[in-house]
Amino acid sequence: MIDGPGYLSVEAPGGGTAYTRAGFVKVNEAGELTNAGGQKLLGEGGQPIVVPPDQLETLTIGGDGTVSAGGEPVGRLAVTVFDDERGVTPRGDGMMTGSGGRELPAAETKLKTGGVEASNVEPIVETTAMVDILRAYQSSMKISQDIEDMRRRAIDRLGKLG
Repeated sequence: MIDGPGYLSVEAPGGGTAYTRAGFVKVNEAGELTNAGGQKLLGEGGQPIVVPPDQLETLTIGGDGTVSAGGEPVGRLAVTVFDDERGVTPRGDGMMTGSGGRELPAAETKLKTGGVEASNVEPIVETTAMVDILRAYQSSMKISQDIEDMRRRAIDRLGKLG
C-alpha cells in the first residue's frame, strides 16, 4: 500500500497510463507485476517490471518501491503524485486518469508491504446516518398523509353544510 500521497502507475487497457491506489500485486504468466485487475504495474520510465521466472520465490518490494528478486533489483515501482488533485478523474474501474503528474524519487516513495489501504468510510457511522435519514423521511410522509386526511375531512364537512 502507498503510505502518503501518490498513485501506482499501471498500463491502461486501451493503452497509455492509468493510476490506482489499489496496491494488491501479483505476477502474471510472463513474470510481469500486475494489479488485481491484471493491468501491468509500471516502473520508472513507464516500463513494466519483469521478474525472472526462477526468482519468483525471492520477490520482495522495498519501502522505496524497489522490486528485488534473488537479492538483485529488477525495477522500481513508479509512484506518481499530482500537484493539483483536481486533474485526477476516476475511470470507474478503480483506476484514475490524470495529467501533470510526476514520479516520486526513491527517497520520497513510501510503500508498506503486507498492508491494505483502509476505506475512508466508517460503516457504523454511515449506517446510523442512513437510519436517521429514513426516519426523517418516514416522519415527513406521515405529516403529509395527516395533512391530506385533514383536507378530506374539511371538504366532507363543507359538503354536508351546503
